[in-house]
Amino acid sequence: MPAPTRRRRPEPPSFRRSQRVPAHGARAVACRHRLLTSLVAIAMALVACNKKPPAPPSAAPADPSASPPALAALAHQLAAARVDAATTCLEKNARDEALALLVSALKAEPAATEAAALIRQLLAESVWNIPVATIRHQVPVEQLAFDPPATLWVSLAEPKPEGFNTTVRWDTEALKMTSVLFPARGAATRSLVVGQRQHALVVQRGSGPDAVTLLCDANTLRPIRALGPLPDDLTPQSAIASSANGLLIAHPEPASASDPQLLWRIRDAATGEVIRSSEPPGGDAVRPLAAHLDSRRLRILHADGSLLDLPVSPVEPACRFPPAVPLALLHAHFSPDGGTVLALSDQGSAHAPERRFYQISSPSENAAPQVEPAAFTNSKNPAALPQWVLSLPWSRQPSVWTGLLRDHGNPDDPPPIHIQGSDLRYCGSPRAPIHSESPIAAVAFGPDLAIIGTGDGGVFVHRFLPLPTAVAIPQAPGPPGPPGPPDPASLGLLADILAGVRFDEATRTCLRLTARHRLNLLEKLPPGLAAGLVPGLDFTATLTALKATVIREAPAAALLPLWDRLARSDPSAKSWPRLLELARALGDTRWHQDLTEAVALHARTAPAAQAVRADDPSPWLAQIRLRETFRTHDDAAILKAIHAVGGKGPAAATALATALGADAPEWLEVCLKSAVDLPPLLRLLGDSRLAWLQHRTADAISLWPEEFPSYAKSRLTEDWDGWEQADFAPCYEAHQQAIKGELATYEVAAAATPAERTALAARLLDPAARGIIGRRRLADRCLQAALALAAFPDHSAVTCQLANRARSLGAQAAPCLRAEALALTRLGDYKSAHPCWVTLLTEHPVATHLSGDYAEAAYTAFENGDPNQALEILTTGVRRFPEDAGFALRAGWIALLTINYQRAYQFLLAGLRIGYPADQRENACLLLTVAAALAGFPEDAATHYQNLLDLAPIWAEAGTIEALEWPEELKTPMLELAR
Repeated sequence: MPAPTRRRRPEPPSFRRSQRVPAHGARAVACRHRLLTSLVAIAMALVACNKKPPAPPSAAPADPSASPPALAALAHQLAAARVDAATTCLEKNARDEALALLVSALKAEPAATEAAALIRQLLAESVWNIPVATIRHQVPVEQLAFDPPATLWVSLAEPKPEGFNTTVRWDTEALKMTSVLFPARGAATRSLVVGQRQHALVVQRGSGPDAVTLLCDANTLRPIRALGPLPDDLTPQSAIASSANGLLIAHPEPASASDPQLLWRIRDAATGEVIRSSEPPGGDAVRPLAAHLDSRRLRILHADGSLLDLPVSPVEPACRFPPAVPLALLHAHFSPDGGTVLALSDQGSAHAPERRFYQISSPSENAAPQVEPAAFTNSKNPAALPQWVLSLPWSRQPSVWTGLLRDHGNPDDPPPIHIQGSDLRYCGSPRAPIHSESPIAAVAFGPDLAIIGTGDGGVFVHRFLPLPTAVAIPQAPGPPGPPGPPDPASLGLLADILAGVRFDEATRTCLRLTARHRLNLLEKLPPGLAAGLVPGLDFTATLTALKATVIREAPAAALLPLWDRLARSDPSAKSWPRLLELARALGDTRWHQDLTEAVALHARTAPAAQAVRADDPSPWLAQIRLRETFRTHDDAAILKAIHAVGGKGPAAATALATALGADAPEWLEVCLKSAVDLPPLLRLLGDSRLAWLQHRTADAISLWPEEFPSYAKSRLTEDWDGWEQADFAPCYEAHQQAIKGELATYEVAAAATPAERTALAARLLDPAARGIIGRRRLADRCLQAALALAAFPDHSAVTCQLANRARSLGAQAAPCLRAEALALTRLGDYKSAHPCWVTLLTEHPVATHLSGDYAEAAYTAFENGDPNQALEILTTGVRRFPEDAGFALRAGWIALLTINYQRAYQFLLAGLRIGYPADQRENACLLLTVAAALAGFPEDAATHYQNLLDLAPIWAEAGTIEALEWPEELKTPMLELAR
C-alpha cells in the first residue's frame, strides 16, 4: 500500500509564490547540502512559533575557493528560505515581519524577482500604523470605549480584594483626564456601554448578586441612579440600547430579588426615570439576546427568532411577533439602524455554530416584522464584515466578542482580530499588526484608529496610515518587461519607516522600532524617493501623513485627578504609600508633599495636633487638628473650626462624622448648614439625627422609608466625593438601632401579656401616634396588631378599633376586614362574623384571598345553620387552593360537621394526594378514618385507622376516643374500629 502523501499548506491567494527553477551544477548541489541542516531547523521553528517566525541564518562565510556561481546559488537558497518564512508570516497575518524578511531576501539576492514582486504587492495592499499617543495609568485596564473624534473612557481595576476600581474619561486630543468615576473596591468592570451622543454611560462592577450597575452621565461620570442587576447570561453590549439622539436608554432587569423573570425598562437617560416597562413574560419565555431602541419603540430579539416591540408611549400596547420559521440563536447583536442582526446560529450537535446575518423585514406598515436571512450572509470572511461589527470594542470581559465573534467553537468562522499576548493581528484585513509593550486587555476602534489597553495600565493610540497611490509605470525604450527590482538599501529604509520592524542579520530576529525612531528615519529618506522607489506606487501621501504625526505621551500631571480621587476614597489611608509610589513623578508638587506628610503622621500611634501647623493648608492634616479641637468640648472653638473647614473635603467629613456621634445638636446643625454636595444617605442621616437630638421623634422617624437603606450598597451606588474621608458606618448603625427601638414599641411582642397588649392598643389608638411614627407606619402597625389581637376574644372590641384605624390611615381594606371577621369569629359572634367573611370573598379581588378565609366563612355558615352554603364555600376554596393540604383538612372537618360525609372524604383525600405536613398527619388520619367509615368505605377506614395506630398507638384505646369533644355520630366509627 503506497504511503500517503503530505499536502503542502495552502498559501494566501494574494501572496502565492511563483514557481522557481532549481539550481544546476555539482557546486550548487554541494551548497544546498551545506544549507540543509539550517533550512530544516528553520522549517521546524516556523511550525512551532505562534508569534514571530525566526528568520533563516545569515550566509556562511564565503569560501575563497568558491566560484561565483556557487555563491550565487547560496544567496539564492538563502533568499528563497526567507521568502518561505515571509509567506508563513503572511499566513499568520504578520505583515510587518513578512516585509522585513522579504527585504532581507532582496538584500541577499538583489535580483530575486519573486521577493521584489511580493514586496510590491505587500506595500500596495498593507495599511500600516504608528502609535501617536500614550497614557500610562499603572493600574490594569479592563474596558475601553471610544467616541470619535477624541473621547475615550477607560475602566481600571486592580485584580485583588482591596484593589481600586474606577473609570476615567480622557480627551485624547488634549491628553487631558476630564472626569473620574467614584472608586470602588475589589470588583472587576464587567461591562462599559456608552450611549449615543455621549449622554449616558452604563457601567457594571462585579457580577452575580453582588454586581452594581450604574447609569452615569457620560461626560461627568456622576452616577444618575443604580439599575437592577444585569443577567449574567446576557451580553451587556447587545442588551443595553440607547436611542439615536441619546435621550433614552433601555436595559433588562429581573422582576424582583425572588422573581428572575426579565422585565425591560425604557428610561430617561438624563434622570434614570422609568418611562415604560414590559410585563413579565411568563414561565415558558424564550431567552432574549439583543435589543434595539429608537425614539418610538424598543425591539427585543429572542433566541427562537421571535420579537417583542415595546412602544415608548405607555398608551400603546406591547406586541409579540412569533417567528415565521423558528430559529436557534445563541448570541446576537443589532446594527445601529436596527435593520440587521449578526447572530450565531446553532446548527445542532453534529455541526459547529455559524455566524449569520439576518434582516428585520416587514412587507407592509401593519405587517408583523420577521427575522429573515439577509442578502449578504457571508460572515466567514472577516474582511466582508460591515464596519459596525469591526468597530465593536474588544475586552477579556464578557462582550460581543465572547461567543459571537470569538470562542464559538467554529474554526471556519475566524474572528476579525486575533489577540495573543501583546500582539493584535487582523484576519482577512490589509491592516498590519499592532504590538504593545505588555499583554493586551482591551481594544477600542475609531475610523482610522486602534486604541490598545494593557494589563499594566498602558493605553496606546495607534493611527493607520493611508495607502500609497497607484501610478503608471514608465516604460523604458525597447520591448516591455517587468520593472526592475528597487534598491534594497532604500527599500529597507522605507520598510523600517512603514512597518516599524527590521530584520537583524546578526541575531536573525525581527526587531521592533519605536515610533520616534521611525520618524527619525523618515528624515533620512532622500527627497523624491517616495514617488519612484517602487514602480507603480507613490508613497507621498503615506509619508506626508507620517511626517505630520506628533508622538505624545500624557504628562504625569494629567494623571493627578486619578491619584487624588483614589487617595480621597480611602479613609483608612492604607493605600496612600502605594499611591505616592505610583505618583512618584509628581514628587515636587504640593499634592505629593502634603500626602507624604499625612502618611508620616498616620504612621504614628497617636498623631499629635502639635505636629500640624495651624496655617498648614493641607486638607489631610486639617483632620488631625479638627479631631483635637473636638476633644476640648469647647463649643465656641468647635463651631469656629467647623466654619473654617468649608463645605466639603476630608476635614468637613471628619467634622460631620464627629458631630453625628456626639450629643450636641448645635454642632451637627452647623455642619449640615455648611455642607455642600452631601450624598443623599448622609443628608438623610444628618437630618434625622438632628431631629432626634432635638427630641423631634416624629420628624426623625418619618424621614426614613419602611426598609432602611443599606449603607454598604449606598456607598457603591452614590458618589461621596468630598465625604469619603470619614467612616460614617458606626453613626449610621447606632442611629438606625435607635429608630428601630422606638418603632418596636408600637409592635405586638410574641410573648406579650394581656396587660401589655392592652397598653399597646392604647398607644396605637392615641392620636399622637401618627405624628410620632407617621401615617404609613402607623397604618401598618395598627393592622399588624389587629391581626395579632384577633386571636384573643378579650381583645375583640379593640381589634375592630385597630382595624378601622388602619383602614382610615390607608391600609389595604381586605386584611382590615379579615381582622374584624377573625375577632368576631373568635368571640363566637358568628352572626356578625359571617357577613364580614362573605363580603371579603365576594367584594374583594381573588388575589387578596387566603385559604383560611374560605374555611372561616364556611364554618360561620355552619354555625348559622346554613350547611349548604358552607359546602358551597368549601368547594370554591378547594378549587382556588388546589395545593393547600391544610385547607383540605379543615374543609374535610367542616364537611363532616355538616353531615356531608362523601364530600368530606373527597376533601380529605385531596389533601392526602397533596401531602399533609408532619404535624398534621395524625389529625388527617383520624378524620380520614371517620370520613371513610361514614361514607361507606369500610376497607379504606380500616387502612386509615391502621395508619393512625402506626403514628399514635394510643388511639387503640376507647378512652382516648371517648375524650374527644366531638358529636357522638363522629366518634361511633372510631369506637367500632377500636373494638
